[in-house]
Amino acid sequence: AAPHSFTRSGDPSMTIKGNKKGRYVRIFIPGDGKILSLAEVQVKEKPSQLDGLLTVTLPGGIALYVCPENTHNILEWGGNGDAIRGGNDSDITGVTNITDIASAKVDFSGKAHTEAIVAQLGNGANYAAKACKDLVAYGFDDWYLPASGELREMYKQLGPTSDGGSGQIKSHFENTPAGTFEMHLWSSTEYDKYTAWRLFFNSGAQLEETGSKYVIGTCRCVRR
Repeated sequence: AAPHSFTRSGDPSMTIKGNKKGRYVRIFIPGDGKILSLAEVQVKEKPSQLDGLLTVTLPGGIALYVCPENTHNILEWGGNGDAIRGGNDSDITGVTNITDIASAKVDFSGKAHTEAIVAQLGNGANYAAKACKDLVAYGFDDWYLPASGELREMYKQLGPTSDGGSGQIKSHFENTPAGTFEMHLWSSTEYDKYTAWRLFFNSGAQLEETGSKYVIGTCRCVRR
């Protein structure tokens, strides 16, 4: 390729645009019509805000970006009863109930679910969907609570190595007077007015089941 010419005085450092990471460019520094020096520099990409996030590939090649840490370790799916206008026994308008595991595994509508849940339950208390919608982290404010299908792909790709994942998402265990319990991850997929789909990231087995909305769990927020 033909060389590019650059003219700069003072500080010899410069920014070169339009070159891909790993390529080399030659810089000729002229003086009095002659080439005084020749340098080779490697072009590096500017760090991206996405670099700090975990990535999952959804069907169709869609990238799902996952927050590297749980947003909260103890949260109910629907908050604390009357504090959110009866959220623990409310059927969410706009979220279709899914009552079979096959359909739950292919629900990828987490963003729409999150919007509908927060629109109905409001701001009276903190709960899983609201925690994700309110999250501002890594330069982004468009997080949401993943649907059951998105959560399943997170498990498959980022879950325990013993089950084929990368091991980047580990189970959270909470110590209580009654003993130590593994906290499940909530999805935004609703089973019925009383329960929602959840998933345990325990080592060696993927447990997908529904849980009562008032049971405490944790959440891992995502964005696209």
